[in-house]
Amino acid sequence: MSEETIVLRGKLFTKSFALGEGEEVVVGRGEKADIQIFEGELSRRHCAFYRRKGIVRVRDLKSSNGTSVNGKRVKNAPLHDGDEVGLGDLQFTFTTVREGKRSSTTAVSAAFVNRSSGAWQMQVNVLYGAVRALVAAIEAKDEYTRGHSERVTEYALTMARHFDLSDRKTNTLELAGFLHDIGKIAVPESILHKPGRLTDEEFEVIKTHPRTGHDILRQMDGTETLAETVLHHHERWDGKGYPDGLAGPDIPLLCRLLAAADTFDALGSKRPYRDRIAQEAVLAEIERNAGSQFDPEVVEALLKEAKAGRICVEADHARQPTLETPTVRQP
Repeated sequence: MSEETIVLRGKLFTKSFALGEGEEVVVGRGEKADIQIFEGELSRRHCAFYRRKGIVRVRDLKSSNGTSVNGKRVKNAPLHDGDEVGLGDLQFTFTTVREGKRSSTTAVSAAFVNRSSGAWQMQVNVLYGAVRALVAAIEAKDEYTRGHSERVTEYALTMARHFDLSDRKTNTLELAGFLHDIGKIAVPESILHKPGRLTDEEFEVIKTHPRTGHDILRQMDGTETLAETVLHHHERWDGKGYPDGLAGPDIPLLCRLLAAADTFDALGSKRPYRDRIAQEAVLAEIERNAGSQFDPEVVEALLKEAKAGRICVEADHARQPTLETPTVRQP
């Protein structure tokens, strides 16, 4: 790894960026920040990271809620591997060591912005606004969706590290994770919240949500791949899924990742019609269905990440959802 690259690693979010001698990267909100943090309590120019004589330092830019290093408020301080950097209540570990390609979300939803591209910044803001509106719409109908969508996104991105996705595909997977259930806005609440088993007719209504989500997302320019990913997230490896009965590698990889992540969280969550299932039993069930319901390689990735402790549905249910906006990487 280049000595000019540094990393900020949060609980769910890892961001690496180049920082050459004499260069500065500003963190905050709005067009005056190089790393966008869409968090209402942060200043528009919260702090700056810069390198001088080979040492990386952080400088507070008169932020209203302060910058800290290892719990102490600072105005200007050097950083070393393992230092805990606080932007108000948001905590990151500073390091020069990257772990694979993991990149996910937190209340700190960030976009690394091209400093010369006002058009890109406008696109990011419009996209975030649309995502917030869509998630708020479905959340108003089904409170379960917010936490579920965030966890599905995290699990899918964690598994994706095994498949060497491009930034563009990773962006699509992340947005699709948050929005995969948006089509349920058209499903009656009596079905969504039914405490007992669904009838065949009610299940047919539920099965319409991927196509409804696809149709909603296609209304926005440039979302064809996102819409297709949402459309096929309930397809099965054996071709017995819906809505189009795609099978095997004909199912896009992003959809296969979402399918496993979706089931993993659904089984590990308390639902109106049953209690939560322990993670060990959930993993056993998914492994049993590798090659029928799920892509075997995706299941292998899920099992590896769970064994390593990077995926744990029980721990994730213990914390509150933190979604503000998704992380969008510069293409």
